[in-house]
Amino acid sequence: MATAPTLITACTGRKRIRATETLRAANLASGTVDEVAAEWCRRLTQAKDRVEARELYAGRGFSQALKSAERTGASLSIVSAGLGLISSEQRVPSYDLTLAPSSDQSIARRVTGRAFEPTDWWSLIQRPERNETPVADRIRRETGRICVLALSTPYLALIARDLDALDGADLGRVRIATRGVLSASASSKLAACVLPYDDRLDGPDSPIPGTRRDFAQRAATHFLSEVIEQIPHGGLEEHKLSVAERLEAWAFPNRPARRRCSDEEIVRLILDMWEEASGTSARMLKLLRDERAIACEQGRFASLFKKARTRREKYAEAQ
Repeated sequence: MATAPTLITACTGRKRIRATETLRAANLASGTVDEVAAEWCRRLTQAKDRVEARELYAGRGFSQALKSAERTGASLSIVSAGLGLISSEQRVPSYDLTLAPSSDQSIARRVTGRAFEPTDWWSLIQRPERNETPVADRIRRETGRICVLALSTPYLALIARDLDALDGADLGRVRIATRGVLSASASSKLAACVLPYDDRLDGPDSPIPGTRRDFAQRAATHFLSEVIEQIPHGGLEEHKLSVAERLEAWAFPNRPARRRCSDEEIVRLILDMWEEASGTSARMLKLLRDERAIACEQGRFASLFKKARTRREKYAEAQ
């Protein structure tokens, strides 16, 4: 019997439990990356309210990864910008920290001195020891297991230095499920581990279509349930070929042409369609894309919908 694989996915900004004020990145004092990381780790250590990580994160992508792990027997670990590498069963506190520079909770905004490097932050927040290569060490320990990384390119960039520590047989057990190509800074040996999934995963023949936001988790799900199930002891090239052969029979999605609008234009459209969408964001996004043919990425839409709702509430209060 084949050893159950390892699945590593990303954390999400959406949490089922609200973070305390002390575990919000915006409430950290500014300082060097070493100073900020040390203070953040101190606060994490002192946090009392904890839940299993599998119960903390919300969102379709994470739910997809969790269900896939449960269905295939894979162990599940999570790459978290706030906590480091954690297992899904580990009890952790809720927190609000991101690497996205545009967010109020961006840790990059708290770091002064030299330019902020996500890989430096990653190496500093590992606990209980400052373990600089936790992902590589996890893969090395789990000898004989295929390790599937269901991560978007920003998260792969976060742990790139960590993964680059792998070589030989250990690297040969890595399979990367992501959309697009790795960043130019990624090593060629790591790029060779990327499975050849593309937009056909969202086409009319795909058994698991979805959004770009959850692409990596859906690709990993398909790989675990279809390829690993049939070729549990296959090598990297054999697995890549199997994915490519399956994709050959799938058509690319027929994506409608949509026009781009400014943030303000979209906010006004949301307000105009408020009643038609019954004030629900999911219905609103569908109307915006399908009936108004407006291009708007899901994350951007969530922010603009919130802005439109606040504007609408203020207007109602003024009446």
